Amino acid sequence: MKTLPDAKSRLFLFCGMIAPAILGVTILVVGYITPGYNLVSDSVSLMGTPEQPYAWLLSSGYWFYGILMLFAVYGLHCICINFPQIKQLSTLLGIHALGTILLAVFPDSTTSFYREMIHNFVSGIAYAPLLVMICIFRNLTRENSSFNRLRAFGLFVLFINIPLPFVHMVGPLSVIGGLLQRVLCACSFMWLRFAFFSLYKVQFSLTGNNSDKGQLTLVEARDHMSTGMPDVRVGHILQKNHRF
Repeated sequence: MKTLPDAKSRLFLFCGMIAPAILGVTILVVGYITPGYNLVSDSVSLMGTPEQPYAWLLSSGYWFYGILMLFAVYGLHCICINFPQIKQLSTLLGIHALGTILLAVFPDSTTSFYREMIHNFVSGIAYAPLLVMICIFRNLTRENSSFNRLRAFGLFVLFINIPLPFVHMVGPLSVIGGLLQRVLCACSFMWLRFAFFSLYKVQFSLTGNNSDKGQLTLVEARDHMSTGMPDVRVGHILQKNHRF
């Protein structure tokens, strides 16, 4: 039996809970204090262009968020040993974290078409893995009723994000493009925060049968009050007797 996760890994999962909130506050603050910036029509990326006085603050938010999410990747990795499907989540989260850091390295530009295109490409690298994560998470937890609400919320997030790439391309939508972008991205990051909250709340333990390494079960582990030894109870099963 392998014990998951210890106090350190739970701390890393906690990073995944607070990182979206910190980035959200940073975006709101920078948008509010940037002179001449329109929160309704202007995209988030316009706050980070070199000519903006508080572009450094937005870039710092990207860096801080990305680093916290890389810690969260490690925490997620600690609870997904021998579970290839969950490893896909940690890989996608790592790409999302690195892509967000690259948003600070390659900021948007109002004067260079090539810099703008590079930034848009990096934005896709940062955001698309998050949506793919929702799809994989829904498939991974489809037999667990404990995640019904999170799966339903994930489906809602996927649906409303369909028009996101075209917000600033359609005339009527471009007028409120900045607001729509904030709302859609906020829903995605809220889902990510709730997902990490669910993983943080439940302490997991892996049990495997040496005679059948392909048959593993993910169950909740709690410390026994009197002995301090793990008291494994069947419950909060993520995947039960499922061959990967």
